[in-house]
Amino acid sequence: MYIGKSINSTFQQLCSIGVEKPFAFPADNWKILMLKTYFSSEYKELSGSKQNANVMETAGFNFIYTLFFVISSLLILVFYPYSAYKELYHIYAGILVFIVINAFTSSNFSMVSPRFQNMVFWVLPATNTILILKYLQNKYKVLSLQKTNDSQN
Repeated sequence: MYIGKSINSTFQQLCSIGVEKPFAFPADNWKILMLKTYFSSEYKELSGSKQNANVMETAGFNFIYTLFFVISSLLILVFYPYSAYKELYHIYAGILVFIVINAFTSSNFSMVSPRFQNMVFWVLPATNTILILKYLQNKYKVLSLQKTNDSQN
């Protein structure tokens, strides 16, 4: 029973990627009252914030985040030749193992929440970006060497 629940919550955690809409604290919340009492200058900033006014939207950010991940992943598949996939496979396999471990531990020792998965998921788009930049750097380095060789001849 516990193994089944663990697998289910791990899968739910893996699928919950994105930034949650932050919630506003009620004015009578003890945290707000303590902040107002001991940190009055910070309370003024909090009371005027989008989060506290409950108008902060994250749907657009989540769309851009997901779109960037999908496009960068497709670019990796297009840019890198099939012979390089074995090396890329090891890189992504290592990252995915740690993402699954994070999903398992956070969902089983706390709760299923997008914020826990979002803390580590950014590594995949960042890796995509690094590999794309490396590809472009190597491509332009080769092109500049070819131009130099052509001008010398």
